Amino acid sequence: MDPGPVVLTLGSWAQQHMQEMMTAKSKDNFDKAFDAMVAPQATVTVNGQHMTREQYRKMMWNDEANEATGSITFRATVEVPKAPKKIIQTGEVGMFFEANLRRKPLMFDSNIRSSLNMRRGYTAPPGDKLADGRRATSVNQVMTDHTTSIILDK
Repeated sequence: MDPGPVVLTLGSWAQQHMQEMMTAKSKDNFDKAFDAMVAPQATVTVNGQHMTREQYRKMMWNDEANEATGSITFRATVEVPKAPKKIIQTGEVGMFFEANLRRKPLMFDSNIRSSLNMRRGYTAPPGDKLADGRRATSVNQVMTDHTTSIILDK
């Protein structure tokens, strides 16, 4: 008998989805990761500025669009499940992470530091009982992006 699906905790879910989004190598893969993480009706705030979901998508893709290589390190994650005893969790999750990206064509290193708080709710697609319908319904992110060095591509 197969072991069945793996159900992630709030923190693991947030880390996995952010990792997939931040390391996507194509726009199609990025869009799939973004759509799996951020609900269509999500409210988004970045550095105190409210923005639409599509503006957030564009901002996050711009961080990825010219990436040659990249890594993400999660420094801390805090989760507060709405109903801790339930197997499939919704609730609040916050995480602090650093992403190091080497970007083309000039090959400069960029260091992104971010604190991200999300409210994860259940937004299942109508009629799709197999899909993981949990998405971030609220995103509040504080981030900095610093160029650390410029490397001439040989």
